[in-house]
Amino acid sequence: MAGTPHDALFKWTFSAPERAVDELRSVLPAELSKHLRWETLRPEPGEFVDDELRGRHTDLLFSIRARGRRALLYLLFEHQSEPDALMPLRALVYQSRIWSEWLRRHPRATKVPPIVTVILHHGGRAWTGGTDLGAVFDAAPEVLAAAAPYLPELRLRVDDLSDQADEELRARAGSALVKLVLLVLKHGRDSVDIDARLARWTDLVVDVATAPHGVEAVTAIMRYLLEVSAHVTRERVTSVLRLGLKSTKKAEQVMATIGQQLIDQGFQQGIEMGAARGAIRGRRDLVLHLLRQRFGEVPAKTVARVDAANDAAVLDRWAERILRASTLAEVFDAAKPRRRKARL
Repeated sequence: MAGTPHDALFKWTFSAPERAVDELRSVLPAELSKHLRWETLRPEPGEFVDDELRGRHTDLLFSIRARGRRALLYLLFEHQSEPDALMPLRALVYQSRIWSEWLRRHPRATKVPPIVTVILHHGGRAWTGGTDLGAVFDAAPEVLAAAAPYLPELRLRVDDLSDQADEELRARAGSALVKLVLLVLKHGRDSVDIDARLARWTDLVVDVATAPHGVEAVTAIMRYLLEVSAHVTRERVTSVLRLGLKSTKKAEQVMATIGQQLIDQGFQQGIEMGAARGAIRGRRDLVLHLLRQRFGEVPAKTVARVDAANDAAVLDRWAERILRASTLAEVFDAAKPRRRKARL
């Protein structure tokens, strides 16, 4: 399964150890954190989530030194609308895979490093799933109590973005980039007032844009917003970029880059659709997909117009216009030059 925009932003952000430290250090309890040498945090290879769950979970694994020995920190990103009630059990399965891979790479080992699993949750609702493995066992309390010494134990640390105020996220220690990413993950998908929120985050955008590799960072974040939100406007993104990048020209260049990236991605999706449904049908699906991402719900007459189109060149032209257009009309009707009145 192809990754989602949420997966892409999560991995782009937290694959960098210095940004993963900001997230993990703010979530793990102080009594554990004090034993960890954060400057030794390193990414480890591998993905351990079930293939069929990759549309809902994404993972990153890190190693770290703890009192002279190796420990593992497993960051699991959960972005479905409803919390997964079986998450503790799934986490145990993933941890078992991590240990199996560790033993494969260290065949002489007689012990394995401990794994601490952190869930980063940005679903539509607050986390209501269990955090202890005991929550998934279907047994009477008396039976669980008696069997407890013989059952595996696991406890998750959950960073629930939906249950934290924006002020709490902004007050965290760490970089402006991580704070801004957490805010857009929290609000980008569902908030109807995302334009107003983005305006309130301008100071963070400025901090991100003026840091090293700032243009790359704001490009990734703004692309995510334009890709997942039906409510953010191109004009708001452009105005915030102008302030952050302190250059109208650079802001327009970033917007053009984002637009081309999304168009390229959309065309790739169209190619895949075309292979399965025919080239024209694939192009129609692509145009409708991009329209819904850009403008939200599409009127029935517009859907009918796209479905009736049989010219590949016309469909391609519409797709190219979508991410630069402010209205549906601009997608389908090219602007006509104004006639100048003849001077008498």
